[in-house]
Amino acid sequence: MSKGKILIVEDESIEALDIKQALESFGYEVPNIATSGEDAVELALDIKPDLILMDIILKGNTDGIAAAAKIKELNIPVIYLTAYSEESKVNRALLTEPYGYIIKPFDRNELKYTIELAIYKNKMEMELKISEEKYRRLAENSKDMIYVMSIPDGNYLYVNPAVEKIIEFSPEEFYKSTRLLKSYIHPDHRDYYKKTWKKLVNGETQSAYEYKIITKSGKEKWLNQRNTIIKDNEGNPIAIEGTVTDITKRKKIEESLKKREMDFNIENKKLLRAQRVAKIGIWENDLSTNDLLWSEEMYRIMGFEPNTHVNLVDVTKLFPPKEFKRFQQAVDAAINKNSPYSIDYKINKQDGTLIYIHDEGEIIRNHEGKPISMFGTTQDITERKLAEKSLKESESKFRNLVETTPDIIWEIDTHGIFTYISPQSNSILGWSPQQVIGKSIFSMIRPEHIQKIRKSFQTHIEGTKKFNVLEVPAEHRNGRHIVI
Repeated sequence: MSKGKILIVEDESIEALDIKQALESFGYEVPNIATSGEDAVELALDIKPDLILMDIILKGNTDGIAAAAKIKELNIPVIYLTAYSEESKVNRALLTEPYGYIIKPFDRNELKYTIELAIYKNKMEMELKISEEKYRRLAENSKDMIYVMSIPDGNYLYVNPAVEKIIEFSPEEFYKSTRLLKSYIHPDHRDYYKKTWKKLVNGETQSAYEYKIITKSGKEKWLNQRNTIIKDNEGNPIAIEGTVTDITKRKKIEESLKKREMDFNIENKKLLRAQRVAKIGIWENDLSTNDLLWSEEMYRIMGFEPNTHVNLVDVTKLFPPKEFKRFQQAVDAAINKNSPYSIDYKINKQDGTLIYIHDEGEIIRNHEGKPISMFGTTQDITERKLAEKSLKESESKFRNLVETTPDIIWEIDTHGIFTYISPQSNSILGWSPQQVIGKSIFSMIRPEHIQKIRKSFQTHIEGTKKFNVLEVPAEHRNGRHIVI
């Protein structure tokens, strides 16, 4: 079975045949050999190979580098083959982001492993791209605002398009100003929000909180916000991922329900309890009959026809067995301990659709202390759960890619201090990530080159002269001079 298709682009027939025989001995299929840059582009479109071995110097008007630049849009990895190593050609070739660069005459083992690594790396990049695209579509099509903010500086790293409908500010406006957040909080809620935000920055989280805002056009809205703290390897908070839902309609429905409850002389104590818990769908369960009293939102969440009679037995049938056991344990604990319960679980709607639910409830007792009913709220958190799952999967794939690539991947702050470096630092530099993080990059550069490299970094940070590739004369832990 073939390990994949490889297109050879080489205008020397004897050398092309030698390469073809080597590739076939490795288990690859070589369906065609292109002798010019024009042929290479045409064949790449036609056969869609898994990899292209491209000679830089070709006959005709299009050399290998120009051909690779056109082929780049097809996401086909390219490895350059050349007998020349002129710096100008190398620099020009690097602009096409090749997956390898082999000098002729080539070593068969070097060729074999360079190809295997290139195909594997391309596969991982494509899987990561698909995963990120899936999460991006989910985030950008979500009705909820989804954002990522770095802390403690408060810079927004990502804001999805839903923010324009919810708060009426564009993502670009959030990217430009860290103070925009404070400008739309309703005056009555600024102190509360300030205290909550201070806890978040310090790494303290609460499952959700609600507050009122004033939109760009002057409308008042209620928002429900859920946050997750992202921490570095040392446990320090570095960013916040959050989801914000417009609950204005829900708040109006809840207010309407309160008025209806008052019209029917529902006890004031029940109204106070309704204000305490986070409400979306509101329900009451008569423990003597197991009959359920639902708000309109509850009917919508569970998929029942509005105002139909619903019994606890009807709902029990919708639980997956393990989920019902967890739910029953939470209810039993609430009854035995005389305390409210709060639980997330999966349940099937009446039409069979599986959804995620956040449920909060408490026991109502008579004057003798006997449980007579249960009262609580139910929230559909399906979109949030799916978004969180997609984000975790994307992060996991990216982390695996970083930790398995043979190159060093690193991150430094504006002072040149390492904030991250991949495990490959062990083999390339002789230092483990734990030994490198927190140290200055300049401590690894040979002294006579520090000033030059520092200047290159400074102009890059200031934006006056950016670089994509920079050769840095460094020292291995054992004192050996290396270039990275």
